[in-house]
Amino acid sequence: MQVFIDDIDGVGPTHGLIDSARVDVSTGTPGPGNDTSQKCFETTFHFPAGSVQAGVYDLVVVITLASGPCDTPGPVVQDMLGYAQIPVLVFFNDDAPFCPPPPVP
Repeated sequence: MQVFIDDIDGVGPTHGLIDSARVDVSTGTPGPGNDTSQKCFETTFHFPAGSVQAGVYDLVVVITLASGPCDTPGPVVQDMLGYAQIPVLVFFNDDAPFCPPPPVP
């Protein structure tokens, strides 16, 4: 899984890959109602404090499925790919105004 961040306010300078993680398929739990055709996974992504500058951002998590265990993953399985889009995030800077003036044309 990879987490990407992109500014949507035209002001936030942070963009691109901010973290990634490998999650072993054996750690999944059955889906709702013990549906064995679905598995639910959970992981935490870490990025250093201050590494995202003030602004309004979108986060997207890209999920790929590869064969083999996490320490020696094999090739990507067919075209299996998923994503999760997280609602808008706002990062503040106490030393700067939240709403900067619009750029002068």
